[in-house]
Amino acid sequence: MQDFSFPDPVDEEAKIGKFLKKIEKSKAIETTLFIIASKTFTTAETILNATTAKNFMKKNNMAIDKHFIALSTNQEKVSKSSRILE
Repeated sequence: MQDFSFPDPVDEEAKIGKFLKKIEKSKAIETTLFIIASKTFTTAETILNATTAKNFMKKNNMAIDKHFIALSTNQEKVSKSSRILE
């Protein structure tokens, strides 16, 4: 059985932190996929969520290329923003 969880789309760091703790406690790290969706991929909230997810993945030794997807109509900005995930 698959489980899906969604934090608020515009979420402050404390709520994102609670969401990530829930993932850690569930022991579902190996099957977790982060999907960051944004029309422009330029808002502070989008960058915060992507950065927070990246830090979580690094902390838990997750392969970013296997656990992260970015969706946007702004392909150029997503490409330029990929440095967030380095």
